[in-house]
Amino acid sequence: MHTLLETVLSTTLWGLWSYLLVISLYIALVTFGAWCLVLKERVHRSKTTSRPTIAILVPAHNEELGIATTVQQLLGAEYPRESFRVIVIADNCTDRTAEVARAAGADVIERTDLVKRGKGQALDWVLKEHEQLLSRFDLVAFVDADMYVDPKFLAALAEKFADPQIQVVQGRYTIANPGASWLTALGFVSFAYVNHVRPAGRTFWGGTAELKGSGMCFRRELICETGWPSGSIAEDVDFGKELLFRDICVHYAPRAIVTSDIPTRLRQVEVQQSRWEGGKLDVERKFFGRTLRALMRRPSIAMLDALLDLCVPPLSVVVLLSVLGFALAFLVDAPSPWLFLIPLAAFALSVVTGLVQLRPPFKTYVYLACAPAFILWKLTLLARLMRRPGQAEWRRTPRDAEQK
Repeated sequence: MHTLLETVLSTTLWGLWSYLLVISLYIALVTFGAWCLVLKERVHRSKTTSRPTIAILVPAHNEELGIATTVQQLLGAEYPRESFRVIVIADNCTDRTAEVARAAGADVIERTDLVKRGKGQALDWVLKEHEQLLSRFDLVAFVDADMYVDPKFLAALAEKFADPQIQVVQGRYTIANPGASWLTALGFVSFAYVNHVRPAGRTFWGGTAELKGSGMCFRRELICETGWPSGSIAEDVDFGKELLFRDICVHYAPRAIVTSDIPTRLRQVEVQQSRWEGGKLDVERKFFGRTLRALMRRPSIAMLDALLDLCVPPLSVVVLLSVLGFALAFLVDAPSPWLFLIPLAAFALSVVTGLVQLRPPFKTYVYLACAPAFILWKLTLLARLMRRPGQAEWRRTPRDAEQK
C-alpha cells in the first residue's frame, strides 16, 4: 500500500510539474515578447500624419463624483479638437451624472432600462440605436467614467490604426494610485502583469491582447456591425474571444494610457475581485472547449496563444501549486523538489518586467512584503467562487469618496 501511494503521488507530481512547465515556458515567451514590443515602440514611431475622427463613448452609472474629471481630460487631449467627440452614456442613473457631464463639455445620451441593466447592454443599445450619430466617425473608443486619461491617448490609438489591417486596439490600462495602500500597490503589480506584460508579449508573437474593459478602440464599421454582443460580467473578455473566432486580433498600444484609482479598503477589493475572478472562471468554462476545437480545425499562432492563455491560472494559484509541489516532492524520489522553483522564477520575472517597464513609486516595492497575506486571502476568495460556479454577478465597486 505504501508503494502504491508513493507511485500515485509521484505520478501526480510529474503531471503537476508538466503542467507548470508548459505554462512557465509560455509566460517566459510572453515576457520576452513584452520586452521586444516595448523596445520596438521606443525605436519605431509612425510618421503618419493621419488623424482619424474618433467617437469616445463613456458608459456611466451614478458617476457624478468623477465623471467631470474624465470628460475634461478627454477634451484636453493632444489631438485636433474637431476630430473627436466625447459622448457620455448616462445609464440608469439616479444621481446628477448627466448634468455634471454636460457641464464638463460632453454630449450626453441618457438611457433607462431596468430590465437590460449593465455596461455591456448600455453599449450595445447605443451602438444599435445611435448608429447614425456614430456614422460620421472613423473610430469608436471606449473609456470608463472613472478613468484618468493621458493627453496622448487618442494620438497613440490613431497611430496604431495607420495600419489598415488593424481592426481593434487595446490601450494600457493600469492603476493610478499604487502608493495609496498595500492593496493598491499589489493591485498595480497585478495590473502591470495582466494588463501590460501579457498583452504586450501576446501582441508581439501574433496573438491577441484581449479587451480590458476600458481604453479600447475599434474601427467604426466593425463595432457597428457587431454591436456589443455580450451582457455577462466579463463582457469585454467575452467579446475579445468572439473576435478571435472571426480571425480578428486585438492589438496592444502601450503608449495609449488610461489609469484609474482602485479601492483602498479590503471590503471594496472583495467586491471588485469577486466580479473579476468570477468573470474569468465563467470565461474559462465557456471558451476552453471552443478554443481547443478551433485550434484543431485550423491551427494558428493566435489560437494556440489563446488556448495557452486560458490554461494560466491566477498568480496566487501558481504560487500555491509550486509551493505544494515543492513540499510534497520531498516525500518521493521524483521529481526533484527544486524543479518546482522554475515556475516561481518564470512568473516572478514576468511580474518584475511589468514593474521595471511601468516604473511605479518606490513605496510599491515596500508594500510587496504584504504579498503573502494577500495571496492567502485571494486563495480563499477563489475557493468560495469555485464552490458557487455560475453564480457570479455584476456588483459596482463602491468608490472611496462614497465611503466617507
